[in-house]
Amino acid sequence: MAASSFANHRRSQDMPVAPMELQIAEVWRRLLKLDEIGMDEDFFEIGGDSPQAIEMLLELKKIARHDVTPSEVHARLTIRRLAEMLSDAAVAGEEVMTKVKEGPGTPLFICHGDFTSGGFYAFGLTELLKHDGPVYLLHSILDEAKGIVTVEEMVSRYMPHIEAAVAGGPVWLAGYSHGGLSTFEIASQLEGADRIVEKIILIDTFSLNARPLLRVIAWAVALAGSVVPGVWGRRIRRSGMSSVWMLACALLNGDSTVLKRVARTVRTGTMRVWRESKWTMYFRALANYVPSKTQAEVLCLLCDDYAGKKEYGPGPWKRFANKVTYERIPGEHTTCITDHVGELAVRMNRVLAS
Repeated sequence: MAASSFANHRRSQDMPVAPMELQIAEVWRRLLKLDEIGMDEDFFEIGGDSPQAIEMLLELKKIARHDVTPSEVHARLTIRRLAEMLSDAAVAGEEVMTKVKEGPGTPLFICHGDFTSGGFYAFGLTELLKHDGPVYLLHSILDEAKGIVTVEEMVSRYMPHIEAAVAGGPVWLAGYSHGGLSTFEIASQLEGADRIVEKIILIDTFSLNARPLLRVIAWAVALAGSVVPGVWGRRIRRSGMSSVWMLACALLNGDSTVLKRVARTVRTGTMRVWRESKWTMYFRALANYVPSKTQAEVLCLLCDDYAGKKEYGPGPWKRFANKVTYERIPGEHTTCITDHVGELAVRMNRVLAS
């Protein structure tokens, strides 16, 4: 998840933010003819009835490919409750990769990047793709308890599944948000095994770590973490690049207050990315990843909201691929894959058909 989405999640906890939450809210708004619905508003208290609830649950079954019965919902029927239930169902499955489409053509692997709710939006996206090859979803599986805390470690868990699914021939990759960085690592590991990656589609993926200065800083932070003793050494190893990444984002966007915040962080050790949470774990993995060069052609798709943000600019990727192109897609970071999924599919179809 991108830094701005990380911040938005913290500021707007009572409104739908994550992809699954937005998809549930869109169904509710359409059925109940309401403009906005909060996370904890009860379906029946804001105008819904039993037939509409059944229709809503059937629609969610199509989106999430998981059946939710009225008896499972208990006392209150809220967006928060439904999102939690569907996310729990995705986690309980513990799948690393899901095959969502058959086909004889070039296989497409999509790193959906949705670590909060299992990438349910991607099922709808794949239905709109006019692709003649098989399509696989790779799930976000960072898990500190299992020792999977970096992009490299996560991709290493993907590789046996990818290799088992595709015996030979070229592959295509696509990734949303931090999933875009995972596609670069997949390409690196596949090409290291003499496999061909022809195309990579990056959807709202930040390019900050592709900048030469950040790569030098990453090396310096790693060195500092190995030589600084005690608690500060552990902090540097764990979250040093997270702090650097946020500082770089602020400076690129002209945030004049960032130095005061950094000074406070150094003094108190209470920077938000040092606190433990699933959001922090993913953010830390993003900031610490250093991409490698690929022989694939790369398409960068950026939503309207991120198109002007320098940390997402497609320029740095030109040092890492033979060909890099760029297109804008409508919406914000989470709505470009939900409310505007049709437009996203059009852009992807154009590339996949070329």
